[in-house]
Amino acid sequence: MPSKKAILAELTAGELRRSLDGCQLSVADRRVKAQLVATLARSRRAPIERVLQYLPRKRLKQLCRALDLDDSGRSKADLIACLTRKTGPAGR
Repeated sequence: MPSKKAILAELTAGELRRSLDGCQLSVADRRVKAQLVATLARSRRAPIERVLQYLPRKRLKQLCRALDLDDSGRSKADLIACLTRKTGPAGR
């Protein structure tokens, strides 16, 4: 399973900002991607499952491929489970 920080590093700055807003988090400079990643990575208010919920299914499939994971899930829940390894068949 990739780490929370590794998944966040694959997101665009816009996706990270939307996640920050959705989790009601603030950061000193919203233009610096490293600050966005660091804030989300250390926040308990932003579990990775919640951050991934803000993304469309197509983007989740892209993330799975970028992280060398199985992207065959049909639903957002399947893809999020693959990224987080919380549920799903063994061997995924």
